[in-house]
Parts: sequence; C-alpha cells; structure tokens
Amino acid sequence: MNISYRLNKIKVIVIILAALLVFGLARWTKLSNNKIPLRIDNIPTIQQSADTKPAPNFVASKNGGKYYPLGCKAGDRIKLENRIFFTTEVEAETAGYTLTVACP
Repeated sequence: MNISYRLNKIKVIVIILAALLVFGLARWTKLSNNKIPLRIDNIPTIQQSADTKPAPNFVASKNGGKYYPLGCKAGDRIKLENRIFFTTEVEAETAGYTLTVACP
C-alpha cells in the first residue's frame, strides 16, 4: 500500500473518532444536567400612563411628501435619521403628508 493512502486513512479515522467523541460528550452533558426550571409567579403589568403617547402606526421621511403604514417595505427603506412617526392618518395628513399608493 502507498504511504499517502495509509495517512489519508488514518486522518479519516481520527476525524470520525473526534466527531463521535464530541457528539458523545454533548449528549452526556445534556443528560447529566439536572436543572430546575425557572418559575415566574408574579409578573407586574405595565399600565399606560396619561403621559405616554400611543404607539405610532405610520412613518414618513423628513425629506418626502408621502407617509407609509409601519411594516411597509417602501417605508422601511427610509433612513433612520430621516424618519418621522405618526399615530393616525389625520396627524400625518395635517403635517402635509399624503398616503402612499405603494402599500395598501
């Protein structure tokens, strides 16, 4: 047999044994961990105060004339530093923006 063939055969055997060893160690550590699940009993509720604004539903660019519903791909392309947010369509239209036809 050729010596390079033997070396390649040994390399393959070593790689397979290493993979089996890593797999076995991972299984062993998974089975040996006796963790107690985390339990949360009292979750505080967040109440909206009169000071906080409702979540925005529309976005527009400072440099443009159209406003977009949140989640619209065309509105997502507006640079973060140029974005203006509006809660209602009336608020956006009062500011001089018109609804885009790109997003229904």
